[in-house]
Amino acid sequence: MILEVCRGTYAWPGHPPVFKEVSFRFDTEAFGGRGGILSILGPNGAGKTTLLKTMLGLLPFTSGHSELNGRRVADWPAREFWQRVGYVPQAKAGGFAPLTLAELVVLGRSARIGPFAVPGRRDWETVDRVMEAVGIAHLRTRRTNEVSGGQLQLAMVARALAVEPELLVLDEPESNLDFRNQMLVLDVIERLVDRGLSVVINTHFPAHATELSDRVLLLPRGEAPIFGPTAETITEENLTRLFGGRPFVLTGNYPYNISSQIFFKMLDNKDLIPCCTGMIQKEVAERMAAGPGSKTYGILSVLVQAWYRVEYLFTVHENVFNPPPKVKSAVIRMTRNDTQELGCDERLFKQVVKTTFNQRRKTLRNSIKPLIGKDCPLTQDALFDRRPEQL
Repeated sequence: MILEVCRGTYAWPGHPPVFKEVSFRFDTEAFGGRGGILSILGPNGAGKTTLLKTMLGLLPFTSGHSELNGRRVADWPAREFWQRVGYVPQAKAGGFAPLTLAELVVLGRSARIGPFAVPGRRDWETVDRVMEAVGIAHLRTRRTNEVSGGQLQLAMVARALAVEPELLVLDEPESNLDFRNQMLVLDVIERLVDRGLSVVINTHFPAHATELSDRVLLLPRGEAPIFGPTAETITEENLTRLFGGRPFVLTGNYPYNISSQIFFKMLDNKDLIPCCTGMIQKEVAERMAAGPGSKTYGILSVLVQAWYRVEYLFTVHENVFNPPPKVKSAVIRMTRNDTQELGCDERLFKQVVKTTFNQRRKTLRNSIKPLIGKDCPLTQDALFDRRPEQL
């Protein structure tokens, strides 16, 4: 699969260009049958969604053009093109009729069966297969207003897969999802690529682009784009140019109910945040500063301490507040350590940490079997006889 944009420019009538002179060639032949992921990374307002729409022929370029497999997109018959490409637009809250998820997914077969045809047995078999592939087969009869945001987003991915495309294009699939559902959606995308599907994804999360992508297109607002291999393209200099400003210190009084989510987001942008100081719930502060072997050592401790030195500065007595809160507070400081790379697959590292600490009573060997298989030689080491908090 080869997707190419040649000097693409788009401007709304009477306005400056949204993007200008975008050129790239995404050729997945180099990935040996794995598929491949191109991430388009940029801040809000940089034109990422508009670029996707012009690239797919949903909007006309002001100048330039796009090609799929050496043929201009504008020259493809619409039905043939959409049999090869699946598109997942940004999800909008409340934008769905109360269909069952299976009914939503079968709509993706329209390019295969025609506008007035009724889905047949093969179409419903395809629906079952793609829903199984993204992990929502058990939700087949649930309605769109009865599932979580992450499950609905996976149904949208399944709808795009129902056409059996060679290219899947997703517009910020992790937006408006909490951390857990973001990981759920991204894990599914990664598995699909391993099976040979090619993917283009819009995102404004540098960490997601870094972990997932084979190629990256950086789209700074009002500046020339940058395209290349992920490791060579996502640099501190380019991220500074992309998002504006320089690395910053994060300071605040973080709401207790979402403080953990804030720190997970901080880790997504760790290259831009050298230091973070804040007041949080005492229990969370103790967990983050805890050392290996302690009872409070857990998921957040491992992930934060992989990249930051954590200091528990002091406890804040509840009497200083009026009215006093129901929980105690503490102030912590996190300073970026010297770690540049973990020396392993960072995404797998996160998965292993979360999996093992969510099953504390199991040995490491038993808790990570679903991730790496029961016969992996690595797990024969005596280290895997221990439980997570014993490390």
